[in-house]
Amino acid sequence: VAGFSIFNFLDQNPVNLNTEVSISASNESGPDQRPYEWDYIKKTYPYYNADPDVYIRALEQANQLKKETITNRLSRGMGGVQWEFAGPTNVGGRVVDLEFDPNNPSIIYAGFSTGGIFKSFDSGNTWLPIFDEQAVLTVGDVAIDPNNSNIIYVGTGEANGGHNNFPGAGVLKSTDAGSTWNFLGLAGTTSIGRIVINPQNSNILYLASVGSYFAPNKERGIYKSTDAGLTWDYSLFISDTTGFVDLIIDPNNPERLMATAWERVRRPNASHLFGPSSGIYKTTNGGNNWYKLTSAPLPNPNVTNVGRIGLAIHKNNPDIVYALFTDGLSIISLYRSNDFGTSWTDVDSDRELRSGDGTFSWYFGQVRVHPTNPNIVYV
Repeated sequence: VAGFSIFNFLDQNPVNLNTEVSISASNESGPDQRPYEWDYIKKTYPYYNADPDVYIRALEQANQLKKETITNRLSRGMGGVQWEFAGPTNVGGRVVDLEFDPNNPSIIYAGFSTGGIFKSFDSGNTWLPIFDEQAVLTVGDVAIDPNNSNIIYVGTGEANGGHNNFPGAGVLKSTDAGSTWNFLGLAGTTSIGRIVINPQNSNILYLASVGSYFAPNKERGIYKSTDAGLTWDYSLFISDTTGFVDLIIDPNNPERLMATAWERVRRPNASHLFGPSSGIYKTTNGGNNWYKLTSAPLPNPNVTNVGRIGLAIHKNNPDIVYALFTDGLSIISLYRSNDFGTSWTDVDSDRELRSGDGTFSWYFGQVRVHPTNPNIVYV
């Protein structure tokens, strides 16, 4: 079988799009009124409301069938099922995160938008899958405990804002470098942008939940755990249409964090990937209190469309922070703070970065800074 699609419709009242919509399996162009949502309309016609759990249930069923088949063959003395990859070999996929073992940089973990996690022991020359047995293979972020690199957290659900994303199912944890995994909860988060670990206390974690792609949901926000992920509490919540996509922590003073809120709503007949609730939030007491950073020259979301925002903190001098602002289509600019967000400077005043996102800034809204040279920045 080359592939499959499963759709289960919850709302039995079809959405009135005020226009005739012809759905077919062809590669026809969508109506001019909704070009960006045409694939979503075809996949969910005629009710435009897909069950986010169908994908997870299908994967669980497939894994169960595989186990039953192996058990049945072994009981009949036929040996286990042996599979060979038949192709196609030209199918790619988005790599959403790369993480290096802090104690051995030859070990790398690569998280894929819909392909699970691959691990390399030889600096990326060869790779092996370590996540395929899980019920959900969509990855949002991978985090390695800086104090014990055998401990790995995976936030499922790609955090990019496209219409072709599959939902995640919460957080998983490995204590043996990816050999086995345990589910930690937060199944309703749908998509997770970032997980950070307090380097001075591995029991303290923070998680940024972007939330559902296509519907309001209350599981958006910043979560905090004080018991290594066994339980989670809300640290910051804005609304059921505004989640958080990025998160940084000061390694020298882990009570200081910044998080970026992203107002994002996609519908079959209307979408926006920006809004006035988007912005940077800061805490100096470990997430007990947060406040929004609004000082110029940061874009004012009440005046300028503000979408996804990326953050980067300099390892050797955590007062230095970079923030990459987008407007839902293109990059607005890159901003630098030398005092952990108290004041900012526009460091892309010539707008050179605007030519690099192809108007898909919701996929590319990330920034990284060199660990020893704060003037070297990657976007």
